[in-house]
Amino acid sequence: MRFNRFPQAGPAGLETCWSIRHNPEMKNLLQKAIIDGVLMLLGALFFLDWLSQSSGTNLDSFAKYWVLGQSIFLGISLALDKISGRPGFYAALPVVVLALFAIGWGTGLTGLTVAGVGIAGLHGFLEMLWLLLGRIKRGGGAVLILLLLIPILIGAYALQSPRALSGEAGEAATLGVLPAVFTAVSAVTVTGLSVVDIGQTFSREGQWMLLILIQLGGLGAVSLFLLFMSFMGEGLGLRQGRAVREAMDGFDPSRLKSLVGSIFFTTLAIELAGLLFLGVHRGISTKVWTPSFDDLFHAVSAFCNAGFGLYSDSLASLDSFQVTVIGLLIVVGSLGFPVIQEFWLWRSKKIRRLGPHVHLSLGTSVFLWIIGGGLLLLGGLGLESVFWSVTARTAGFSTGPMSALTDFSIFILLILMLIGASPGSTGGGLKTSTVGVLFIALFQQIRGRKQVHFLKNTLPDTLIRSAIVLTVVFVSVWVILIGLLHLTERASLDSEKITQQQIVFEATSALGTVGLSLDSTADLTEGSLWVLMAGMILGRIGPLSVIVLLATWPYGKSRAERPEAKIMLG
Repeated sequence: MRFNRFPQAGPAGLETCWSIRHNPEMKNLLQKAIIDGVLMLLGALFFLDWLSQSSGTNLDSFAKYWVLGQSIFLGISLALDKISGRPGFYAALPVVVLALFAIGWGTGLTGLTVAGVGIAGLHGFLEMLWLLLGRIKRGGGAVLILLLLIPILIGAYALQSPRALSGEAGEAATLGVLPAVFTAVSAVTVTGLSVVDIGQTFSREGQWMLLILIQLGGLGAVSLFLLFMSFMGEGLGLRQGRAVREAMDGFDPSRLKSLVGSIFFTTLAIELAGLLFLGVHRGISTKVWTPSFDDLFHAVSAFCNAGFGLYSDSLASLDSFQVTVIGLLIVVGSLGFPVIQEFWLWRSKKIRRLGPHVHLSLGTSVFLWIIGGGLLLLGGLGLESVFWSVTARTAGFSTGPMSALTDFSIFILLILMLIGASPGSTGGGLKTSTVGVLFIALFQQIRGRKQVHFLKNTLPDTLIRSAIVLTVVFVSVWVILIGLLHLTERASLDSEKITQQQIVFEATSALGTVGLSLDSTADLTEGSLWVLMAGMILGRIGPLSVIVLLATWPYGKSRAERPEAKIMLG
């Protein structure tokens, strides 16, 4: 019997209830689902109460009941896991959560209590999702969409609450639904486009909410997809799982788990290193050695290639050392977790040599940094051209006004934004490996070779066809976005309030999840903002979702050989 059947009136419903009661496995699953559902519900009630209060206020006395209830149901949930024989360290999670609760209530640090409630609620959500995928045995593209839509919807609701807004904004009015949704989409897709001033509009709690959304998005749809594929076995389906493994340079299942672990460890370690360098530099300058939230925010935003900043001028007010640190964080984040993991394994001598994927992704990235920086130097950006070449491909930070850029510099930035970062990274775009494969195939086709070779390896025809398909789909979506923006901004174009160049730049920035803007995002119509949100979501999950969709699409086997077509090209 499948778990997704519900009791109905009559004999069929009675039979279903009888089967659940007398089937121990189904009974345990039902109990587990109820416990985790209540755990999520208590967390939701806590946050609804907390968000309804103004920024800076403490928790009310009623909040302790939600916290107490969560503690009880978290213990029951973990006890059921231990009884069922699931492996894991069941004491670690409740110890951490209860410690956050105790310290938060004892010291009056509301943030610790909120963090504990969030961790407990996240545990309940993941358990519910694990049960669901474990029963229906499929997920695929629906999992990717859910992993983006759920934090977007929750984040949009939280960002327009009184708790998230600063004093000035909170006294005037709540943030509108559309700006809140747009900001949440931009944060989860790590784009960086915004229609409000982040530092002025949001309170410290609101900035923490935005930081959490950026961190969730920075882990990447690919990373979370691999997490489900590693720990849920059949959750993605046979063909879907194989398609994703091929897209991730043929990682076998045994390495997928280690890749998931390295993603979280690498993210934490690099962001802490960035915070340390920025904090020490700030301490030397100001003699204040306490950790700064501004440094933490910019370190996370840089590594996640989000492009969000707390200052109105982005990074223009920072000195050269701070800009260099942020630039290095962008570079590491854009290389991709598979590249970082394989490079670490090579340095620790667990593998003999780096694979073709590392050479291709790293080589293409270095080539783009050098060539892009050189062309931007010719465009009049001076020594800052190196940073612009780095930030244009995914991050979206700027060190000066966009209005000062020449047309040639904007053209080079458009190309860099379309190419984007490497696969499995915190950035978007067409991806460096896709562009690298196409140019290698083009070069060797011109030389008349029958096979495409790269570093003593042969690039298979299926790989080249996949690169062509992804490029055609990506460019097609880009053209459609530009066309839709022309329709929604027809009046502004006629009145010359916005230019053709600004429309193309906004569409490219959204699809490439970059976040750079020619100071026109806030002036766009509501229809244009919805178009940009669709572009940001497609740009974040586009290449991977295409692969999964092609693997999911039903196809029939050809029963007969067919003659080759003769078609003239060129």
